[in-house]
Amino acid sequence: MKLTIASEMFTILETLSIIGLATVMSLVIAYSYKQTHKGFSYSQAFIVTLVLLGVIVSVIMYVIGNSLATAVGLFGAFSIIRFRTVVKDTRDTAFVFFVLAIGMAIGTGNTIIAVVATLAIALLVFLLYYSNFGAIKKFEYVVSFVLDSDQEEQKIFEDTFENYLSRYSMLNVKAKDQGKKLAFTFNIEFKKGVDNADFTKALNTLEGISDVSLISSKSDIEF
Repeated sequence: MKLTIASEMFTILETLSIIGLATVMSLVIAYSYKQTHKGFSYSQAFIVTLVLLGVIVSVIMYVIGNSLATAVGLFGAFSIIRFRTVVKDTRDTAFVFFVLAIGMAIGTGNTIIAVVATLAIALLVFLLYYSNFGAIKKFEYVVSFVLDSDQEEQKIFEDTFENYLSRYSMLNVKAKDQGKKLAFTFNIEFKKGVDNADFTKALNTLEGISDVSLISSKSDIEF
């Protein structure tokens, strides 16, 4: 009886240690995702899912152990569940695999691999983020605005661009309202000491210009 109680206590402590370690590692992964996220597809629910997924996978792998019968049974149970959530960002997929791999490592008792891999990959994530790896354009911001087509010949915005910007490059222009308006998109870099709020105000005051929008070009944007 004492041996049984001791065995159960050991199992409980081992289970809690696996859950605890998986939680910590999953939180590290979720934090690295949050701090390095770009674009407009951020979801708090996805952050929570990363943490829960890491813990759940570690428990599943712990339950399976070396039992083939248990693995087949769990596979059959999970095959009933259909996941219909669409991943908006390809980077999100990498983080899902990241947390799955760490959860599997913890659940199978490879704790050293799990800890080292989590820290190493998280460091890589931050290095890629701060180096802006893979970026084509080095400009700071993207500005878009709508211009009345009858003002297009005059290029009324060029003087404002020259006053506030050190560099700019047109990314896109398209007709709106059956050609009555033109929607411009520019990649821009401000001169030193220029306040971007002053720039947007200056554009908004120009006759024929509306819907001025300024966003960071560090984000992933489609035109």
